[in-house]
Parts: sequence; C-alpha cells; structure tokens
Amino acid sequence: MAAWLTAAGCDTVHTLDLSDGNRTTDEQINDVADREQRVVVKDWVENSTSVCEDTTMAIDEQTYQRWWNLHLRVARGDKLDSAEHAFYESVRQHLEGEETLPAPAPGLGALQAVIKSLESEHSGLEARRRQLETEIAALESALSKSIGRPLRVGN
Repeated sequence: MAAWLTAAGCDTVHTLDLSDGNRTTDEQINDVADREQRVVVKDWVENSTSVCEDTTMAIDEQTYQRWWNLHLRVARGDKLDSAEHAFYESVRQHLEGEETLPAPAPGLGALQAVIKSLESEHSGLEARRRQLETEIAALESALSKSIGRPLRVGN
C-alpha cells in the first residue's frame, strides 16, 4: 500500500520504516502523520471468522488491492458474483470498523457561533430586502398613478 500511494504521488512512509515498526501505536502513527504531513501505512491483522476460509483475515497490501479492485467495480455499477460480494463486504466492514473520527478542531465551537451569527444577520437582511421591495412597489405604483403611465423601472 505504501509503495502504491508513493507511486500515486503521496508522501508516504510505512511503519516498518519507523523505529517501532509495526508495533507503532495508532497515537504514534497519528503524531508522525500530523508532524510530518505525510501518509503513514501500517499492516494489521484482525482475528475473525470470515469468508477467508475460516482463517485469520489479514488486511495486507494484496488483500487491500483485491478489495480496491472490487470497490472500483462496485463504484462503476458492475455486479459482483457471490464470492466476490462476500469478500468485498467482509473487508469493507473491517475497514469501516477501523475508522475513527478525529476530535473536533480547536476553535470549531467559535467558528460555529460565527456561522450562526452570520446566518441570523443574513435572515435579517433578507427580511429587510423584502420589506424594501414592498415599499418600492408601493411607491412605483403611486408614482405611476400620478403621472398616468407605468414607470417601468427595473424591468
């Protein structure tokens, strides 16, 4: 996976190239990725009973590549046979189970408050715009009556 990402132009390092190798903790991986602004790849093994003939399912580069090719086919709308579908779903569930959402960014609450304030201001301005349009229409109507013909302003 690391080689594939590197070939695709990503700045990538494999945990095997780090001092703790594949024993590198997720926290350490996140620190390296954040500090060095690069992708960190780690092989992992998940024990489970799955369609992989009741053996330990390792999501290594080869397994991931097989899954990715199926994923591309699914994205294009291709049909998978039952064995492909079972493998695809099994690996997808494993991958999704590993996903974690990062903690909210510092200052996110302040940004959300600014957005809410701006949305409120926008609503007020929209209400004022509608009020002004009504007043303009009334003034144009009154002026049209006084001069005896339509103004045709803004049309």
